[in-house]
Amino acid sequence: MYEVPESDDVLVFGCSNGINVWVERVGEEVRLGGPDGTTHDVTFDQWRHAVCAFSDEVRAFFRRGSPKTPHDDDVLGFRRFLAEWDRRRANAERPS
Repeated sequence: MYEVPESDDVLVFGCSNGINVWVERVGEEVRLGGPDGTTHDVTFDQWRHAVCAFSDEVRAFFRRGSPKTPHDDDVLGFRRFLAEWDRRRANAERPS
């Protein structure tokens, strides 16, 4: 993850392993698409709840683990990543 100048966000590159899905907001629904062309629609509130619950589980997993000590070159990016995570998670609770 890398600091983005003049932004509160960081740049995180994806992983080339795994399955790519796409997510699109369509009015008050969210459409999820898979690599085989299938789609699944859920309400925005269902999507927000699922993403927030997953985010909370990931955050709890990392808090239970050993302290993270990034390499010196990555310290600022890691701190900004955690700040962005917390900011976006808090914003997710606000009505859309």
